[in-house]
Amino acid sequence: MQRALSSPLLPLLLLGAATLASAQPQPGAEAFSGGTPPIVETLGSDRVVELTAVNVPKGKVVWFNSALAAEMGIALPPGGVMTPELEAQLMRHLSWRIVPQGETVPEGARTTKVYADRYGGWGMGHNKGAGRAAFFGEYNLNIKGVGVTPLVSNNTHYSHRHGGAPLSEGVLEAVWGELGTNLFNRGSTRILAVIDVGDVTKWQDGGQERRALIVRAGHQVRPAHLLAEGFNPNNTYEATIRMLRQTGTLVETQSGGRPVLDLDASLNKLAELHARTAAELYRYRILHGGLSPGNKSLDGGMLDLGTITSQPRTAPVHVLDYKDYSTGSVREDLRFETENQWRVRDLEAMRKVLSQGRGKPGVRFGNPDVGRVYEAAYRQQMELQLLQASGLKPDAAKALRAADP
Repeated sequence: MQRALSSPLLPLLLLGAATLASAQPQPGAEAFSGGTPPIVETLGSDRVVELTAVNVPKGKVVWFNSALAAEMGIALPPGGVMTPELEAQLMRHLSWRIVPQGETVPEGARTTKVYADRYGGWGMGHNKGAGRAAFFGEYNLNIKGVGVTPLVSNNTHYSHRHGGAPLSEGVLEAVWGELGTNLFNRGSTRILAVIDVGDVTKWQDGGQERRALIVRAGHQVRPAHLLAEGFNPNNTYEATIRMLRQTGTLVETQSGGRPVLDLDASLNKLAELHARTAAELYRYRILHGGLSPGNKSLDGGMLDLGTITSQPRTAPVHVLDYKDYSTGSVREDLRFETENQWRVRDLEAMRKVLSQGRGKPGVRFGNPDVGRVYEAAYRQQMELQLLQASGLKPDAAKALRAADP
């Protein structure tokens, strides 16, 4: 019997883990570092780079999400409190750094296999995927700040190729991850732990910034994964089908007693999910601030949360120093309307990939207008969300909208 989980996203954390009988003892933190992350099978082994990471046993756990660990089925001390023994176990099984290219593993060091995922799109310089993050273990955990991966390009700006992650970003991700999980229909990635191992990013101007290892949980499948370079269209199509199935957004029906992959319905479902998330963000006046194809989940969930802001109104808010170099000022397109446009752009990219299914046996693809579906769903969701913001319960909001659409 598998353990019941409270969040619709959390079953994805346990894919690939062994099913445990209720009579068996719960695993401890040692379970985090064993096995292969499910995303390797989802994306395909050709879409990840396998690397060796060494354990960094000295440091301090500055954030630990005991509620998430409990939902994942991990045995914890009574009340989920941090103890010296638990912290030592977390450092042993969550604290990893990749071995830099050209260097050897220190003698006697504990190692594990980690996997940097390939992806594409804008907002990542010349990198070919994860430049500072890698997956490990059967719980599909991902460490940001794990070091420089082979997917980094020397032509990329230093801020996207030094391999580290700021401690402040870890704290932001931890807070926004819990908020997003509770506020949004498709939830959010969540931070299991933030670990300070005492090192810093040394900036080119001489300044320094404290680093952390940010251990993130969730399926973490992104639109950017289908934009990875170097793959033929059919390979990308097959990978996208696996991504849809992994995220629960692949619609499978029957026709004449035979299974059918309904890609039209799948794309429409994705459009509606993204539209709902966008409307929820507007309702709560939360702007992502960096919604590239790599900074959102394929199914509309929240991901990469360090640029998020919230404010009393819905004017543009900037965290990153995005510049319009023609004017020298901060770009004016970082607003809710633009984030809608970026969502539609990603949906259209998915439609192009899935067009490879046209004519395949057992596949339905009629080239749906995902932009139109998104716009209609967004209008509907905005009405519902704003009615709920006025104080109506969800069922009452739906009834009122249905009575007077």
